[in-house]
This record gives sequence, C-alpha cells and structure tokens, in this order.
Amino acid sequence: MSRRSMIKPYKHCKKCGALIVSGDLCEDCKPMTNGDKIRAMTDEELAEFFCQISQCCGNDASCSMCPIFDGCAQNVMCVERWLKQEVSEDAGADD
Repeated sequence: MSRRSMIKPYKHCKKCGALIVSGDLCEDCKPMTNGDKIRAMTDEELAEFFCQISQCCGNDASCSMCPIFDGCAQNVMCVERWLKQEVSEDAGADD
C-alpha cells in the first residue's frame, strides 16, 4: 500500500471551512444536543437542573413545566430521545 493511499481525504466544514475527515460539520459547528449540554454543566448548573426536574416530578409525573417533558409518557426511550435532540433556545435546562 502506497503512502498516498493511506492519507485520508479531507474536506471542509460546511459552516466554518475547517478541515474535517468525515461528516459535514466540524466538532465546533455541530449542534449541541440536550445530552451534550448536560454533560458540559458545572456541578452548580446540574444541581439546579435536577431541582427543576424534581419539583415537577414530585407533583405530577407528566408535568408540562418539566424541562425534559415533550408530551410523551416519561420513560427511558422518551428521555433518551430528548437527550439526543438539539438544544432549543427556550429549553428549561438553561433557565
């Protein structure tokens, strides 16, 4: 195998033009998911987020004020779907 065939074909990020190996966007330009946002939270932000959820869930398991409620029955599949969704500007996780 020649050295040239071992070189990965680079392309440019469609948003900022940075060189990338795969996909259409570089890591900095990919939209943040709710799961990404939670993983990036400080302990203080995470504590506040858990308090928001516990206040809703302590009163009503289908609370429409809950930051992760999206209209489905709150189960693992619904929460996992929410974690993979792109962060919305009006999401309760950043209140």
